Amino acid sequence: MGMYTRKNFEYVSTLIKLRKYNKIESYLKENTDLRYKAHPSTYYQMAKKFFTFLADMSKPQFSVFTEGNSKLPFLSFSSLPGIHCPGAGDCLEFCYSFTSWRYSAAFFRQAQNQILIQENFRTIEEELDKQLKRKKFREQEKVDFRLYVDGDFSTFGTLVNWMEAL
Repeated sequence: MGMYTRKNFEYVSTLIKLRKYNKIESYLKENTDLRYKAHPSTYYQMAKKFFTFLADMSKPQFSVFTEGNSKLPFLSFSSLPGIHCPGAGDCLEFCYSFTSWRYSAAFFRQAQNQILIQENFRTIEEELDKQLKRKKFREQEKVDFRLYVDGDFSTFGTLVNWMEAL
């Protein structure tokens, strides 16, 4: 058994798409090596946080939104790429979004956000409200927002939820 791979994460993405959340933890424990517990940024620690999220799917364990940098000052949101992109085709072979999966925290944040989209969009709205109430954003006349740095609208209902939230 080795460390996590894109193949493992693609399978977990499929489980999320099919809403088979109860199979994710056992799959990862059986198919990836979770023994590396020494450093808080390790795959083990990120998987542990994700398993905590899966317990009730309403308390995010990873940031729902991220901030750009000084050159690109925006608030952004991402979810799982590829399997949740309805127009995807040959582009999946070279999609830049999968490169972020070399960092387990990025994958688990995207997975968490996809589950929130599917099961508890209200939590996304609450997290957005928290961000906008921060001093940094509260004092701005407008906030630049990049929706789906990774991932895409997977259903019409998701599109409606985002339009109402924004």
